Amino acid sequence: MNEILRKIYDNIICYEKETVEAGWRIDCEIKKLAHPYREKLGEDQMDGLESLLSQISLISQREGFEIGVRFAFKVLSELLP
Repeated sequence: MNEILRKIYDNIICYEKETVEAGWRIDCEIKKLAHPYREKLGEDQMDGLESLLSQISLISQREGFEIGVRFAFKVLSELLP
């Protein structure tokens, strides 16, 4: 990820109300997705699975932010003469 966009995401965007609320929704989805494995995995393994899924989610959110910013600038550059 572009270093400047990563800093913006990590220091500003991740604390915005919408981002925090999205994080809660994602955490709920992670728990739902991981639930069927609870009986098959031990507690430590479940914690590891949920942690891994949360890390993947964070990476995806950062990448989505970068794609969105780049797309917005691309659209603006095409609209302006």
